[in-house]
Amino acid sequence: VGATALAATSAQAADPIDITVFGWVNELMSVGTVKESNSDEDFNAFGAHLDAQVNFKGATTLDNGIEVGVRLEIEMPNPGALDETFIWLKGDFGELRGGNHNSAGYSMLSGVPYVGVPISSGWISGFIPLVDGFQSTFRSVGMSNKIDFTNDDNTLVYYSPRFSGFQLGVSFTPNAQKSNANTGITETAGIDEADNSFTGYYNGIGIAATFKESFNGFDVNIGGSYGRADADDVIKAAGGKDIEQIMASVNLGTGGFSIGAAYANQLEGRLLGITDTVDQATFLNLTHACALAGTCTKAGVKAATTAATSTKVTSNEGESYGVGVAYATGPWTVGGSYMNGKIEDDLANSNDDELQAVNVGVSYALGPGITTDFTVVWADTEDEAGASQDGWAGILGISVGF
Repeated sequence: VGATALAATSAQAADPIDITVFGWVNELMSVGTVKESNSDEDFNAFGAHLDAQVNFKGATTLDNGIEVGVRLEIEMPNPGALDETFIWLKGDFGELRGGNHNSAGYSMLSGVPYVGVPISSGWISGFIPLVDGFQSTFRSVGMSNKIDFTNDDNTLVYYSPRFSGFQLGVSFTPNAQKSNANTGITETAGIDEADNSFTGYYNGIGIAATFKESFNGFDVNIGGSYGRADADDVIKAAGGKDIEQIMASVNLGTGGFSIGAAYANQLEGRLLGITDTVDQATFLNLTHACALAGTCTKAGVKAATTAATSTKVTSNEGESYGVGVAYATGPWTVGGSYMNGKIEDDLANSNDDELQAVNVGVSYALGPGITTDFTVVWADTEDEAGASQDGWAGILGISVGF
C-alpha cells in the first residue's frame, strides 16, 4: 500500500525533513528492605535508578498528501544504545512503519493506570531484587502484563485508520530473536554459543484491535491481541513449540478518575537458554579457597565452574494480570496498582516462578514537562524450587521532559 502511494503522480516532497529532538530524564532514589527466606544474604538499603532517552523525529508531506517520517530513539545511560528506529508512511490508507519496532499488540494495547514507579515492568527489580532463581525476562509474563515475542527486531507494522473508534494493526517480524535483529536471511536452526540462547524463531505475526471512544466525558479504551512465531526443528527437539501469546486490556476514565485491568497469557513460550548456575555456593567456595591459598589455575577454575552448572532448558510460558486506578486533579495525581505473574522457567520442574507486587504513588507537576513523585512499592517473588524473597521500597523521583 505504501509503495503504491509513493509511486503516485507528483509524489515529491514539498519541504525537506526537519528533525525535532525530544526525550526525558528520570532520576530516582530509594530506601527499603529485602528479606530472603533461606539465606542470610545482605542487601544495601539504598538504591538509585536512572532512565533517560533522546528521540529524533521528523516528517514531511509529499505533494500527493502522503506523510513520510523517521524516528530514532537512543537510550541512556548506555550511550549509543539504539531502541526503536523506523520509517513511517501515513495517509488516508492508515500508517505503515518499517524498522526496529515492537509487534502490533505491544505497541497498540494499554497497560493499567499507575503513578510513580511502575510494577508491571523490569523497573521493579532495580529497587526490590528478585529471588535468585526467578526468571526475570524482559517483556514476559513473569514481570509484566505487556509481553512481546520480539524486542525491536526489524518489523513491518500496519495500522488501519480508526473508524467509529475501532482500529486494526498487523505486524510481520522475519527474525523474531528478541535482540534488535536487523539482518536479512539468517540460519533458523542452532544455538547461540555466546549466551546459550535458542535462535530459531522466525516469521513472527502480530494482530491487534482496539476501540477508543469518548461518550459525554466517559472515556473507553479496550484492546486485544494475538501473536505467534515459528520455532525450528532444534527448538522442537528440545521440547519447545511455536510461540503463541494473547493480551487484553480495558481502561475507563471520567472526571479525573481512571481505572484499568490487563491480562497476558504466554500460551506457548520461548526457550530461553540451556545453561544455568545451580550451585553458586560450591563455585564460590572452591574458587575462593584456591585464591586464598594462591593455587588457582585455569583448569581448576574451569572444573569448579563445571561443577556449579547444569544443563537446563527454560521457557517463558505463563500468565499475568494487573489492575490499577488513578485520580488527577490540578497538578496532583494519586494512584495505585497490583500485579500477579507466573512463569514456567525450568521445563524439568512442574512448578512456576511467581511474583506479586503493589505500588501506591503520588506525583506533582512542578512545571511543563517536570514532575516529582513518591512511590511505595512492595514485591514478593518465589522461584520454582520454593525459595522466596520479599521487600518494600520508598522511592522519590523527578522526571524532566524536553
